[in-house]
Amino acid sequence: MLENTGELTVVAKTSAKNTTVDAGGKLIVQKEAKTDTTRLNNGGVLEVQDGGEAKHVEQQSGGALIASTTSGTLIKGTNSYGDAFYIRNSEAKNVVLENAGSLTVVTGSRAVDTIINANGKMDVYGKDVGTVLNSAGTQTIYASATSDKANIKGGKQTVYGLATEANIESGEQIVDGGSTEKTHINGGTQTVQNYGKAINTDIVSGLQQIMANGTAEGSIINGGSQVVNEGGLAENSVLNDGGTLDVREKGSATGIQQSSQGALVATTRATRVTGTRADGVAFSIEQGAANNILLANGGVLTVESDTSSDKTQVNTGGREIVKTKATATGTTLTGGEQIVEGVANETTINDGGIQTVSANGEAIKTKINEGGTLTVNDNGKATDIVQNSGAALQTSTANGIEISGTHQYGTFSISGNLATNMLLENGGNLLVLAGTEARDSTVGSGGATNGSYRSNGLGGHIETGMRFTDGNWNLTPYASLTGVHR
Repeated sequence: MLENTGELTVVAKTSAKNTTVDAGGKLIVQKEAKTDTTRLNNGGVLEVQDGGEAKHVEQQSGGALIASTTSGTLIKGTNSYGDAFYIRNSEAKNVVLENAGSLTVVTGSRAVDTIINANGKMDVYGKDVGTVLNSAGTQTIYASATSDKANIKGGKQTVYGLATEANIESGEQIVDGGSTEKTHINGGTQTVQNYGKAINTDIVSGLQQIMANGTAEGSIINGGSQVVNEGGLAENSVLNDGGTLDVREKGSATGIQQSSQGALVATTRATRVTGTRADGVAFSIEQGAANNILLANGGVLTVESDTSSDKTQVNTGGREIVKTKATATGTTLTGGEQIVEGVANETTINDGGIQTVSANGEAIKTKINEGGTLTVNDNGKATDIVQNSGAALQTSTANGIEISGTHQYGTFSISGNLATNMLLENGGNLLVLAGTEARDSTVGSGGATNGSYRSNGLGGHIETGMRFTDGNWNLTPYASLTGVHR
């Protein structure tokens, strides 16, 4: 019995029989040495060197086997799952690697149905088929080596060679200068880097991330995400409903086929983005200009400073963010949102759409249709607005707000803390702050005007000429209300 740092080396031309290797013990079988009937318990190590022989091995859970598939090596026994395993004639079958166990698959040999558990390790220079990598198990596929149908379930596979039809349930596959084909990602992560290439990856859930000098070609994004980082390239990705394609600064994605509910997340600092929307419209981001981008279902376009967007379509669940010193022209909001910190020109807001003008942002010639909402925050500016029937305007008389436009009752404005001829309906709201005024406004169905006060006790003053059709007044103490017409 070997235990507690006990070690036995069986040298060439000798043998050992009926050996038990317990925790801390180690049995080493050298070239041309033999063992028969070895019990390998939890924490014990059996190392069979090239050309060694170990028959009738009984491997218990946690027992570590160290071996290779070098010609002349012979190992037979039962693994910790109760299945027969062997290494013979340059082939390994049903080997279990765990607890510092390792297997080296040499050039010209192969391993089939290996199980790699925690702290197990497998180095492949030949061919590997059907390996299962459980949590904290590792496998490396070296240049000129191949792996087929690996099942990654919490472990890590690093590919310098070729891996085909891997299934990543959890854990990670790192394509580092190698290549993969027909990988199926269903909860884990595939990372492509250092001139690695991933071809025809199917993403159901989880993540495919493309790093510097990595390329993904023909990925189908049904769920989960494909993320293209700086220096990475995605070619001919199919972005289906429920999937996300995220192109980051200095990343590139070309030839995208985007469905109506596929989420594109992008920045105008991307190197190049091209593709075709579900409606057949071509879109692009190049040299700081975004054109015809479709945003829906979690899609986001960030228009960075000193860049622009034109004709962005923002549907339900989509968002366009226009940063300071950026310009967006001709955006259409249909259930989506535009946040304006820079300048937005000629935005159309349809039912469910929201344009929010932040501090120091400016909206010019916004058209608000029925069911749409324009919100102007403190120090925001919105000019030449067209407010159609059923459109909602949400704002206040706060310092710095400047608003002008037309509606069915004529022109309206907010300037110098004075709101004039506002139309509030269908969720519209005007907050009249302390020491400010509102005159000649109309409160329609679903609209509300609030007169509030500050700690100095002065209230907002809602002046003569107000029209009250079917809305609600909400006055707090010290606010005054005069001349209301129903």
